[in-house]
Amino acid sequence: SIFILLLSISTNTIATDFYVCDCATGADSDCINGDDAANGSLQTPWQSYEKTRTIFSTIAAGDSIKFCDGGYWSINGAGNRWNNTNCQAAINCTIDNYVSTWSSGDEVNPILERLDGGTMFAFEDGGNANHEEGYLIQNLTIKGTNSGRGFLFYNDIDDVTLKNLDISNFNVGIEIAGSNQCDPNDINCDGNNDRITLSNSTITNNHEQGLLGGSSGGLILNNYFSDNGNRFNFDHNIYISGHNISNMQVIGNQLYHAALDQNGLCQGASFVVHGVINDLLIENNTIWEDVGFAGPGCWGIAVDAAYNNPETFTNIVIRANTVKNVGNLSIGVSSCVDCVIENNVIIQEQSHGSTIIAAPDRLPGTGDAETDRVIIRNNSIYLNNGNAGGDAIKVNSFGNSGRGHIITNNAIVYDGSTDFFNCFTLVQHDIAFSTIDNNICYHPNSTGSQWAPGFPSLIDWQTTAGFDNNSSEQNPGFLDIANSLLSASNENSIMINTGHPNLSSNTDILGTIRGIMPDIGAYEWLSRDLVFLNSFE
Repeated sequence: SIFILLLSISTNTIATDFYVCDCATGADSDCINGDDAANGSLQTPWQSYEKTRTIFSTIAAGDSIKFCDGGYWSINGAGNRWNNTNCQAAINCTIDNYVSTWSSGDEVNPILERLDGGTMFAFEDGGNANHEEGYLIQNLTIKGTNSGRGFLFYNDIDDVTLKNLDISNFNVGIEIAGSNQCDPNDINCDGNNDRITLSNSTITNNHEQGLLGGSSGGLILNNYFSDNGNRFNFDHNIYISGHNISNMQVIGNQLYHAALDQNGLCQGASFVVHGVINDLLIENNTIWEDVGFAGPGCWGIAVDAAYNNPETFTNIVIRANTVKNVGNLSIGVSSCVDCVIENNVIIQEQSHGSTIIAAPDRLPGTGDAETDRVIIRNNSIYLNNGNAGGDAIKVNSFGNSGRGHIITNNAIVYDGSTDFFNCFTLVQHDIAFSTIDNNICYHPNSTGSQWAPGFPSLIDWQTTAGFDNNSSEQNPGFLDIANSLLSASNENSIMINTGHPNLSSNTDILGTIRGIMPDIGAYEWLSRDLVFLNSFE
């Protein structure tokens, strides 16, 4: 009897796969249509998106909906909501691809094109929110017609993984929105959309936003974003927003061509964050534009207040990113408390005025937090914008009451020719800065540039302000600017072993642990002897 019971349990937990295949124009030449009157098996799949969508609500945890490789769906007039209360965070319901019995081996991922302006996958229920969780969607290509959403998450959707997707030509590629009030009968509902992961996907040519919204515990990992947005200052490749969002990570993504205007110029921040956000990690991303194609509204990373409601950003870490030729501002924060900007490589060669790092990058609005205790350290900066000038690092430049900032171990080279350049633009008051020291700023072609406004040389600044006593105006000796390698070119670089002994980043841009005598800039120098001692040959 025990054997029979175990067999019964095992049988009841076997997952079921349901198959669907359509061969609209654009499908592989070998494609064979399914039939909605069939049973949805591998041998006799269904055909339509709509049949599959309606069945999805009935499948059990662990079951899968599978679209055929080489298939093509032209969707017009169908619904868009995908709901299921059976799926579980630990036992996902899956939507992905499969290899058909007719396959010859050269088929691409399934292609679903929405022709009616609707959203492709709307994970939301109507009315009061009811908790749903446990979705895995992967290995699909989905297209829109510059309207709708590729994916929409609304009304308490948790524990979702989006992986290996190609999302294009919607109004918004992916939107993680808010929630209505919880259904009073749903004890699992908290009204939040949490732990939504997007990885190894391509998000391109969406009319306004690539990704919009945020989820606590969410992860945006190793994706490629480009050509998302079209409106000056309003559209972005990545737009993190929300209130009380915490523990998000944005790691290893590539962002290019943000909010292009009719002339192909970037006119918006490629990566922006607004709202009330805590514990956000922005790490190892590459953000760039082409020289000559970044307008004045083009920024790199901006974590700042822009809403009418009060905003605060706490424990934000912007680390080990490469930001190149984005235009007006490379990295900026405002209303940021206990935030760290470290180990970033920033190159700016556009031909207009530019600020590399700013804290704050704008005045706080009513109710917004002040920008307090920002650490800017171990960044490697190269600026050559001809005679346009600008500022490498600006802190408290609006004269606000920010306090406790630390600026250490930054390596700056300005190769432009104008005198209108400042290594540091700093508005002081008694408690504005905790430490400013062990920085390098070199400007060989601009004898009139200033260490800080009103202080032409480092000596003037040291004597009057009492900061930067261990800083230098010597050439840091970057290795290869053209290839974004701002490490030391040799062991004689002034950057090596001259960093602040206590206020350096713990590791460098590559994850190397810094030594007792740390280096200035994003990279830690490894001597030949040390490399061999660690058995690297």
